[in-house]
Amino acid sequence: MLVARGLTPIAGAFLFALGGLYDGPEGAKVAATIRAVKRPDQGWALMTDDVEKRRRRAVFRACHRGTSEMDWLVGRFAEARLAEMSLEALTAFERLLLVPDPNLYDMIMHPEAAPAGEHQPLVVELRAFHGLE
Repeated sequence: MLVARGLTPIAGAFLFALGGLYDGPEGAKVAATIRAVKRPDQGWALMTDDVEKRRRRAVFRACHRGTSEMDWLVGRFAEARLAEMSLEALTAFERLLLVPDPNLYDMIMHPEAAPAGEHQPLVVELRAFHGLE
């Protein structure tokens, strides 16, 4: 049984395995497995990882805006389109995510009343994605 100083096996298993605080041979096996996951320095691959991390973060932020309407409008668009976006388009989308929900909602739903300014290309693409054109 994997027990780490009075804690259940589930509580903090990852941290205790790294510290070698498990008792018994099972703990050594868990710690060895976790240590083997460390990635070597891969040079150019790290830049790709950073872009992928930015994409995942942008999708999460798009799906957790604060209002369910915006979660749905922006989140579904992000889930469908962010994987194929260029780095420049991703940066523009991240800037779009900084716009407060009421303003962004007005830009998407009422473009004639609230012009999108620098976000116009993304707002047009977002409206077309949802069939609002």
